[in-house]
Amino acid sequence: MSEYLVEISAHTGSAVETLRYSSGSGYIYAGNYYEPRVSNPGSLKTMMFSEGTTQGASKIGYGEIQLKNSDGGLDGLLNYGFDGRVVVIKELIAGVTIGMTLSCGMEQPIFNNNEISIRVKDPQVIFNSPLQNNKYAGNNTLPAGVEGTADIKGKPKPLVFGQVSNITPVLVNTSRLIYQANDGALSSIPAVYDKGVGLIAGAAYSNQADMEANAPAEGYYRVWLAGGMFRLGSSPAGLITCDAIQGAAAANRTSAQISKLIALRVLTSDDIVAQDFTDLDILNNSTIGFYSNTETTIGKALDEVLGSIGGWYGFDSSNKLNVGRLDAPAGDPLLTLSPDEITDLQRLTIQDEGRGIPAWKVNLQYDKNYTVQDAGNLAGVLAQFTWDQKTLPVSSSWTSLTYGNGLFVAVSGNATTIAATSPDGVTWTARTLPAELYWTSVAYGNGVFVAISGNALTNVAATSPDGITWTQGTLPASVNWASITYGNGLFCAVGFNSSIAATSPDGITWIQRTLPSTQYWITVTRGGGMFVAVAGLTSNNVIATSTDGITWTQRTLPVSKVWTSIIYGNGLFVAVGTGVDAATSPDGITWTQRTLPADVSWKAIGYGNGLFVAVAYNSTVTATSIDGITWNYRNLLYASTWNNIIYGNGSFVSVSSPNMVAIARVDPSSARIIYLFNQYRTVTSSDSNIKTTHLLASEINLNTLLVNLSAAQAEADRQFNLRKVRRDYLSVVINTNALSSIPPLGTVLNITYPRYGYDAGKLFVLIGVNMELSAKKITFYLWG
Repeated sequence: MSEYLVEISAHTGSAVETLRYSSGSGYIYAGNYYEPRVSNPGSLKTMMFSEGTTQGASKIGYGEIQLKNSDGGLDGLLNYGFDGRVVVIKELIAGVTIGMTLSCGMEQPIFNNNEISIRVKDPQVIFNSPLQNNKYAGNNTLPAGVEGTADIKGKPKPLVFGQVSNITPVLVNTSRLIYQANDGALSSIPAVYDKGVGLIAGAAYSNQADMEANAPAEGYYRVWLAGGMFRLGSSPAGLITCDAIQGAAAANRTSAQISKLIALRVLTSDDIVAQDFTDLDILNNSTIGFYSNTETTIGKALDEVLGSIGGWYGFDSSNKLNVGRLDAPAGDPLLTLSPDEITDLQRLTIQDEGRGIPAWKVNLQYDKNYTVQDAGNLAGVLAQFTWDQKTLPVSSSWTSLTYGNGLFVAVSGNATTIAATSPDGVTWTARTLPAELYWTSVAYGNGVFVAISGNALTNVAATSPDGITWTQGTLPASVNWASITYGNGLFCAVGFNSSIAATSPDGITWIQRTLPSTQYWITVTRGGGMFVAVAGLTSNNVIATSTDGITWTQRTLPVSKVWTSIIYGNGLFVAVGTGVDAATSPDGITWTQRTLPADVSWKAIGYGNGLFVAVAYNSTVTATSIDGITWNYRNLLYASTWNNIIYGNGSFVSVSSPNMVAIARVDPSSARIIYLFNQYRTVTSSDSNIKTTHLLASEINLNTLLVNLSAAQAEADRQFNLRKVRRDYLSVVINTNALSSIPPLGTVLNITYPRYGYDAGKLFVLIGVNMELSAKKITFYLWG
């Protein structure tokens, strides 16, 4: 028989006392008497994340202990303080052995005539505490002081952890233009911006008095790092933002170290498992950045910080904080559970995106921009994108161009052998193609330029390793070939008034493929694991998609019109044509109608450096967009038949008839402006072949605080490898007698069971526990 011993820490009003109760007839253990009061030893459910998920916010569990009090013997506890203190539950087996032990927090008990109910809770509830208790006093006596005035009184002071970009600091002295980025010391404030324009850093201040007494020069800023503040030398033109770095070295700016720093705002070093943080750094020691200037809790901060590397946190049965990372189960299991211990096993549906269906793609956000800005609060934003006119070497109907290997290459559709190359889009040199044909499209991939011909039934292609010397090749059919693209190791070409496509790994050896219907296939592109071809020339809404260029499926655009061009960028396909309607799609399958800024014949669209740019036929109108959804009107200096546009070498280049080139260079300041328009940068990891088996394969979106591209890509790849295969989610019920203690979350267990292929054993990660002590039942929630 088992007996439960309950030890409750309570404050009598003068001191903390341990109250001891048992579930039996009374028991003496370790020299202490446990009064027979326990009618229900309690239950508690703890989960690594919200139930049924393997990412996102953590979940705090609750349960209840019931004590018998029909005789009123415990009425004297009414004035005791229980809330926020610890209760320990122990299982006594055969009167000798202590079995499972559980430690958790409490709320104040509820008294009724016959019993006392004590709500117990995961110790994690302590993380409901505010992240920042320091508030602005709002009592400056201007021009002195750094506590602000009445407008910020009572607001939390900002906190920086790690490396953050473009945060909005708090103006703490309006007379002296002093701003605070962090309530405490910073390692660096490497940049301060006024309407997005960087100010010049002056010499650092030695202390607060120095800062208040000495203004910087006009256009400069000076920092007082010990106070996390800086002062401006002149009134700002607009919104002030800054970059800030906390932590003495990169080793102090990791998810593990920052989460420890945050947890220790309410815990002591004795309350954490220090080795866990060391181990987590070994798994991922990348720099992250977290900034808070509003009311939030420690738990929410930990969710973001640890979630950035797939991490989790929770308290073990000894009331110690554990941290870890969710990885595929591997290594030696702590326990093996078989039908001897298992009383019930159920497969459950996981509640992540896709509900357990393997993912074909992970989109991971990184390098968070803490202050998203628009053109209205950025200085000179429109001046950062201007067109310049250049000239091609020969007058002709220049139809297409591409960029590769440091070179722009343009071809002509005027029954000619003329091509042209340029290293920068400014200076062009005439080249010679191997046949006098209507060259309609050119692409670069796998170290080779490939051009195709159309506007007559031909099967001629041309290849060149350098854009200078060309060799004639043969396509598998005579078609009015219209467009060629490269992706996933394959060239793919489509043509007018045909159902024929062609693919080639090298531009030399081609194989004929079949499109889903005969259409005027005018353009094709590759992105996001998908080839997408668009039918044009006449009004329609037909497109086709293929993961491999071999098997194609017909799809529908949201509006019928003359579609002319498609591009992929920033995780999105964007198609344009005549009129104001555009269309966007994350996957080439599901499309949404969008609106362009002018009703003209949009002829081509390009993407590069975070920007979509569209050009129009016989028009001075162009349009730009950072997301493919919201578009800005731009103007060229001259109208022409703009046939194509491409991005390369930091510039957008468009060609036209007869020999005009439009070039717009996206300089570094423009690149920053594009960044400021968005909250994150994005990397992806994908395998479109997964869609062959799983037609509803999911696309996972993850927000992180990682700041570096390489770290973000590595985490995207890791997350994708976790989620691209089938994962099982189980509830496994076992008897409490099978355990001496509750294993911590993150523990690897082995399940041997005569179902679902588990006969020889399968490893799982423990992601949740439900303890029903009165029923002597423990439920493990397992993932693997």
